[in-house]
Amino acid sequence: MRDDEATPRLSVVVPSHQRAHALARALEALRRQDAPRGTFEVLVVLDGSTDGSVELLEAWVRDGRLPALRWHWQENAGQSAARDAGVRLAAAPVVLFLDDDVVASPDLVSRHLAWHAAGERIAVLGDCEIVLDGEPPHAPPSLYMQFVRLWWEDAYRVRALPGRLATYRDFCAGNVSLRRVDYLAVGGFDPAFRGYGGEDYELGYRLLAAGVRFVPDRAAHALHSHRQTVHSALRGARQEAIADVYLGRKHPELRAGLRLMLLPTEGLEGRLVRLALDAPRLDAAITRLGALALDVAERLRLRTLWRTLHLRFRAHAYWSGVRRALGTRAALTEFQRGAELPWRAIEISRGLPPLDALRDVWVHGPSRLAVTLHGEPLATIVLADDPNEPLRDYLARWIVWRAPGAALLASADAGTSPFDVGAAPATTP
Repeated sequence: MRDDEATPRLSVVVPSHQRAHALARALEALRRQDAPRGTFEVLVVLDGSTDGSVELLEAWVRDGRLPALRWHWQENAGQSAARDAGVRLAAAPVVLFLDDDVVASPDLVSRHLAWHAAGERIAVLGDCEIVLDGEPPHAPPSLYMQFVRLWWEDAYRVRALPGRLATYRDFCAGNVSLRRVDYLAVGGFDPAFRGYGGEDYELGYRLLAAGVRFVPDRAAHALHSHRQTVHSALRGARQEAIADVYLGRKHPELRAGLRLMLLPTEGLEGRLVRLALDAPRLDAAITRLGALALDVAERLRLRTLWRTLHLRFRAHAYWSGVRRALGTRAALTEFQRGAELPWRAIEISRGLPPLDALRDVWVHGPSRLAVTLHGEPLATIVLADDPNEPLRDYLARWIVWRAPGAALLASADAGTSPFDVGAAPATTP
């Protein structure tokens, strides 16, 4: 047992499966961290790897290249189980999850440590910038990789907006830290998530429900050597759908905000979705057709056509996953029927409440908002999905647009507009 002086303050948990080459890059970046030696350890969990990762880690430990490196091998059980095993073995009070294809910036550990110095119940959300490497090296990046990079960049920008309330979809396990006690208190990652995606969102939901505050820090930066192709992305879309079904079954209150609640019916997308639900024998043929069409659009660099085809065939793959998870259209209808819009209430006689008082107003997905003035009901508004803007601005806009009479009454009552809102100041560690 190590004494207090030798106990690290942070454990970096890296799950890995069959990616020895990527893992070596991740370890090299962790070796170059500017955090003082002894303040953090690195714990790699090999999830059934048989590709030389064991030999790689044995060499690193033998050579002492990263003194605080430990590793654990387990039978293949999925990345949720691998991350959870890492936390259980961690020695530090704070855990930082990094994926094995993520290359940490030299100050990444230091930034996460700084945020947790006060011992607050927070989860620090760092960026994972997509690396636009071509295949082979020096070739132009694919249209898919450019699409992925833009999507993630916008997601990181939005979640860091001042005054925006966090959503469970902000919690991405590629670069995130939190107190070990908070992780254990909510039960950790659910090992039932075996495919691509969903396990970090579900854990994020339980953490938010338990009162853990999400803190986006774009300066807690890492590079993500994402090597997924558009073909594997179509397979991933099926797995995302299966994860959504499991998420909605486990947390029915989240169903209203899931993608599978809105069935596309128009145009090519609608036809492909109908085929996904009603003609499962055509799945393989449609997937091959989609891959061929995307390859042609890629070679000709037809960006608009490529994007349209990508979204349509990805929709087919997603709804194929929905059908595989639920079995029948009748089961889908029953699943959708089980999604009720949650009710929330807001009193506007003194204007919009401060942000801290609004945390119970917003829910993860659509909801109904009852607007009252001195306790008297004025209007009911159906709010849209996640507010990707400061929450008070979002609520003010919806009240003015959907219940202008309520806004006028509140203004007259207060003698001034109660909907003047401003962005909350940014915070730094």
